[in-house]
Amino acid sequence: MATEAKINRVQTPFQGLHRTSPVQVRECEPFAHNAIDFILFHNNADGPWAANLAERLDGTRYGNCNLRLSLADWSPAKGANQSVENVIGSRSFCIVGIVVSDEMLHADWPAAQHAIHSLRGLATAERSVVTLLKDNVTIPPVLRMGEWFDFRNEKYLEESLSDLGAFLAGNFAADNEIHPRNNMESLYSLGVSTSSERILSNLFPIVELPKIVYSAETRFRTESELADACAGSGPLPFLLKGARLYTIEPLSQNSVFAPTVSNWETREQEDFSKWLSGNDRAEWAIELLNNLFRHHAWKRGLRWDKTTDQYYFPRTKPKSLWWETGGRTVSREVTAPHMGWVELESESRAEVQYGWKHQSIRAGFVQVSGNLFLHMEPGWLLTELDGKTPATTQPVGPVSPGSRQPERNGQVLRSLRFWSAVLAKGHHEIRINTGQAPIRAKLTPLSGLTQFGIPSDQMDYDRLMLAEMEDDLLMPALGPLGL
Repeated sequence: MATEAKINRVQTPFQGLHRTSPVQVRECEPFAHNAIDFILFHNNADGPWAANLAERLDGTRYGNCNLRLSLADWSPAKGANQSVENVIGSRSFCIVGIVVSDEMLHADWPAAQHAIHSLRGLATAERSVVTLLKDNVTIPPVLRMGEWFDFRNEKYLEESLSDLGAFLAGNFAADNEIHPRNNMESLYSLGVSTSSERILSNLFPIVELPKIVYSAETRFRTESELADACAGSGPLPFLLKGARLYTIEPLSQNSVFAPTVSNWETREQEDFSKWLSGNDRAEWAIELLNNLFRHHAWKRGLRWDKTTDQYYFPRTKPKSLWWETGGRTVSREVTAPHMGWVELESESRAEVQYGWKHQSIRAGFVQVSGNLFLHMEPGWLLTELDGKTPATTQPVGPVSPGSRQPERNGQVLRSLRFWSAVLAKGHHEIRINTGQAPIRAKLTPLSGLTQFGIPSDQMDYDRLMLAEMEDDLLMPALGPLGL
């Protein structure tokens, strides 16, 4: 059904992207006293490719600042560790890029590995490390869980450059002052301490939002009456506060909300970013975003059960979806019969269907430390024979005879990847149309490092995705867990 993706396509205004002439790269003097250093480490054989990429980025302006870029060859003859220390040792604030290629992994890997470990030792809150994947090779485990950018396909070069440019721009404050990234943002970096455990969250960063909220007076006083008047399909994304309708969709005579507007002269526009940042409208902003998500999920075939706050596929017959994970395309059950045994005469038993069992997801927008995320929590739902009415409002989960069976980390991670792929419908990001600028969410969840973990409970990302995957393809036995 959908494909796994690491990189979202961020369309960011970015000067200097369209220069293609091979010019010698130099360190640029900043236009102001602030500048961000981007240091690109590469194998000797990848020098021309790195130089061309650097030329496309070199001198890019961010407000009153510009990008100061350096190239560093870490081939064995250059002395990898010394090269690392010489290049970034004097920088108080920088981003380090590592070019991963077939040549680097085969001919130059020992030197590169030493250099990467040196980078980890030199990393601080003001220094982060990103990976640039040049060839179609497996990213080394030491780099796999960090931020990376896909340059494997020349066809998407401009989009990849835009992604990288957006990441670099994210290191500039709104007032164009260079600043250390805050605690939430620093979780994106490769390593800022001696931590050895990486924690993957269920928070998916939002990279674009609508800019305007439209409103107008309406004669309706209940949401159901207003929705009926619109005669639209599915749950409509709007807010009704008092006698006023709020929506992200531009209000016009052709709008689905047109029949509900009582006075067109009362139309107003507000800055949505001020809604999110203001104490008086922040809750309204999240509520409106969640209504937009509900409409998006409905268009994907999902339905929302209010009593359990879960999205699921309502069915009266089994349903499976094809998707890609860990390089494999597999079929995953999302709806299956919920079977049980009943006692008959003569101490015999018969298996009967009680209803349906569904894989489900709880999802909604949250703000954490001033950042907006799409929060997703995989779950399970039992319904009656109609495939819609919840059979219980208690928590439901996999069970084995006589006891509950806890889900493993790999299962939860694959479920997150699965649902993010379903919501993205095969694209490189979750994109929710709004009638203006869309809501766009990354498919790579927020992650961070921790000094605490369980001994011998470590597994690289690929193994975690593939381990015991066969257990995930069929719906397990479910039952109320109780609390």
